Amino acid sequence: MLVLFQHPQKGWGVKAAEHIKAGEFVCEYVGELISEAEAQRRAQACPESEAYFMTLNPKKSDVKKVVIDAYTVRNVAAFINFSCAPNLEFTSLTGAHQNGDFPRVGFFAREVCGTPNFATPNCAEDVPHLLPFGSCLHCDPYYSLTGCAFLSQDIQIGTELGYRRDVDDRRGGEQECHCGASLCKGKL
Repeated sequence: MLVLFQHPQKGWGVKAAEHIKAGEFVCEYVGELISEAEAQRRAQACPESEAYFMTLNPKKSDVKKVVIDAYTVRNVAAFINFSCAPNLEFTSLTGAHQNGDFPRVGFFAREVCGTPNFATPNCAEDVPHLLPFGSCLHCDPYYSLTGCAFLSQDIQIGTELGYRRDVDDRRGGEQECHCGASLCKGKL
């Protein structure tokens, strides 16, 4: 279903090797489950490893954060790049064990909103807006859509896969972004 490829600016990336329908499961983000303290220790020892960390915020307030470290133990999902216009959304998965102490994360093909929002300065183009998995962007203050129409936008063969990292962090980071989206923020 997926194929690795080499990108001149981003390094490794992942493309769809077959048609993926909107809302369909794509793959699981696999890695070693570690504590937040261990993640900090590993990031200091090997700064490049931090790019492969996915921090999971627990649903219960008395449970500590867990980090999936996909630096040494990983699958194809570790090579999916970040994007300012992602076509994937990640969500928590419940394993057959039904134990929340061993969280899992899956990537799903996103749905899109068919109504452009010309009132938002960053949204001057007549392009479909990507929807967070299972929700509508008009409810998301980051996008401030005034209305929408759900459309099905499947991922075509050969399309690079990408997801938005740190969804709640709108400030951007230090690393230059090479996603190529028309509305690219410029930094990861």
